[in-house]
Amino acid sequence: METIEFLTRIENGMMQLPLGLAQYPNAFVRIIVIPEPSADLRLKKAKLKAILLKMGEKNLFSKVADGVIWQKQLRNEWE
Repeated sequence: METIEFLTRIENGMMQLPLGLAQYPNAFVRIIVIPEPSADLRLKKAKLKAILLKMGEKNLFSKVADGVIWQKQLRNEWE
């Protein structure tokens, strides 16, 4: 089975196929739609990644000797 990959835009429920697919007249095909993340979503992910990297540089939890004990103490405050 041959696989052909291409990018296109869906406009008003319609999408244009590449001219190269004209070699398959009246063929049955399987189409799988995988939406590309929007530029806005990619920007949000990049900002979040930058924030998390900065947090990692700060050594926020370096004073915690035992993480399990520290978590238990935090949870006891909620009860």
